[in-house]
Amino acid sequence: MNCTLPVLCRLCEDLLSKSKHYDWKLRAIKTTLYVAGGMKRAAPELSEEKVLLRALRDFNLGKLTADDVVVFNGLLGDLFPSLPSTVPRSVDQEFESMVKVCARELGYQPEPNFCLKVSQLKEIFSVRWSVFLLGNAGCGKSAVWRTLARTLNAMGQKTVWKPINPKSVTRNELYGFIHPQTREWKEGLISSTFREMASNKTCRHQWIVLDGDIDAEWIESMNTVMDDNKMLSLASNERIPLTDTMRLLLEINHMNYCSPATVSRGGVIYMNDTDVGWSPLLVSWLDSTQHQALKPQLVPLISKYVEKTIEFCAKNLRYVTPMSPANQVQTLCKLLDASLPSSEEDPSRFRVEAHFVMACIWAFGGALFSDGAVDSQAAFSKWWRGEFKSVALPAEGTVFDYYMDNVSGQMVPWTQRIPASMPCPPLTARDAIQVVQTPDFVETVDTVRLRWLTETLVKAGHAVLLVGPAGTGKSAVMARALESMDGQGVMVNRLPLNSCHDGPSLQTILERPLEKKAGMRYGPRGSKRLIYWLDNVNMPIVDKYETQSALELIRQSIDYGGWYDKARIAAKEIMHIGYVACMDPAAGSGSITPRLQRHFATFAVTCPAPASAQSIFIQLTKPHFSGGFKKPVLEAVSGPLATAMVDLHAAVQSSLLPKWVLRGGAREVSWHGVVYIEGVCQCYYCS
Repeated sequence: MNCTLPVLCRLCEDLLSKSKHYDWKLRAIKTTLYVAGGMKRAAPELSEEKVLLRALRDFNLGKLTADDVVVFNGLLGDLFPSLPSTVPRSVDQEFESMVKVCARELGYQPEPNFCLKVSQLKEIFSVRWSVFLLGNAGCGKSAVWRTLARTLNAMGQKTVWKPINPKSVTRNELYGFIHPQTREWKEGLISSTFREMASNKTCRHQWIVLDGDIDAEWIESMNTVMDDNKMLSLASNERIPLTDTMRLLLEINHMNYCSPATVSRGGVIYMNDTDVGWSPLLVSWLDSTQHQALKPQLVPLISKYVEKTIEFCAKNLRYVTPMSPANQVQTLCKLLDASLPSSEEDPSRFRVEAHFVMACIWAFGGALFSDGAVDSQAAFSKWWRGEFKSVALPAEGTVFDYYMDNVSGQMVPWTQRIPASMPCPPLTARDAIQVVQTPDFVETVDTVRLRWLTETLVKAGHAVLLVGPAGTGKSAVMARALESMDGQGVMVNRLPLNSCHDGPSLQTILERPLEKKAGMRYGPRGSKRLIYWLDNVNMPIVDKYETQSALELIRQSIDYGGWYDKARIAAKEIMHIGYVACMDPAAGSGSITPRLQRHFATFAVTCPAPASAQSIFIQLTKPHFSGGFKKPVLEAVSGPLATAMVDLHAAVQSSLLPKWVLRGGAREVSWHGVVYIEGVCQCYYCS
């Protein structure tokens, strides 16, 4: 043992990847010896070599990345020749069986890798009182600890947990502080939680779930809790112990700003993207969807379309903002839930597949990047037509130009849903000048399909994020979609975010339209549903640790159904709310945290195609020439003028260098075109 442990630690440092959550120093060795001692007492018949092998393997595999697992197993095979295959993992059969039952009750799939992570978390809790649950967004971190908590409760071991996002509040609100004027102690979230749990003698397990990014400021105040002192030291000189029933669980997606001292103080369970994957999401949706009668038809469609599409998109295409397969699969499930025909209609196999194809196209291709140099939407359309031919799409345009019409039962173009433009009454030239100042919203194929997607998902209770450059109509599309739900029990509260917003200030704004229902439950007035429209969602200030506290507050409200009352130090349950958002990827922080974005169905809003732009400008120019100009002149001028504006815009974009003072958006083209038209009308009036 004296030779094996140091050698293995040195080899792991040299041969494994340099992941920031790895620790092979003295604390890791001490914990391994502690685990080995417990195993030897539980199974005295095992030799020292077998006990050490089992301790090293079972304790360390949970924190390794997928690529390092193979290397680590090879090192164990070299240090313990022929032993690894003869020493199986210690398994608690009763616990493993209960994990599967509780996972199904929570709507999760008890796959072997998932159950293994639950067991590893339980095992590391027995030797470490601080545990980092680490992994990318959507990999199943929350599902693991929620399943473990339910399993322990089902086995008679009372387990309670309290979530706190340390990045959604200030440091004083987190730990408490002494008021500078009154010298009175003001309680914080962590200090209050520690005091409450330390005095609780009835619970077997008590977890403080710190669900938020780690930075070098708030985590350093936890060092005395995470090391052998197990003591929370407050500014009031009070020291609150971490009792034997209490555990710290830090759910995070990276450890970029953790010092080596912090890393060594806690155990780590690392969730690889492939440990759970996206497949269980679809299986869980099939088990819970309201379209159970269509399940026999949906299962082969999932096998046929989903995996191939994910692989192609990941390797060949570019998105307007980073997208994970789990997020895309969740969007697919949301679209299917909202658009599939009911079983009472007895839909044909073709109709079900057509709806599935349409949902797949928008779930995996709706957020693709497209500009003058890169057109991922066209590449996706070309690949889809060549790969899948069961549902025939017309050859004109792209696959995004068609939708499944429930009336005809066929794939028809979105142009059929564009409302006919209303004829403009005759105007004088002076009236035409006034019209320029308030141009109407002009429907195009892009706006019609984005409105339909937004309305469909919001009515079903899902969050929607529109991403695109400035001037492409994100806010206009969102406004029209939300306006269509007036009178349907929906309230809209628009919040234009900016760089001055942080978590505490945003919480005050979010609470304004809410009223108290009962106890600590709050919701919109009456029985309506409140939709928060977060315009420019990526604009809130980014701190030096790359976190936006305002967005962390929003994520907390989505994940846990509310936020905290800082005065009463109690959780507020916020009911009947939802979120929609718009974002310019060239402004603010560019993208938002993946842990928040995964809750949104994301769609790209691109600059209008030349045909759409020409249609827009024709409808904008006709009213200006309708007063005083004869109809033949009106028809002869409006079309060529709109074409000239679009062609000039394309020529400027392709010829001139992209300077910050030279913008090429549709907003600028329409503005300068309107100014020109105003000048024409003024000249005519003066003449």
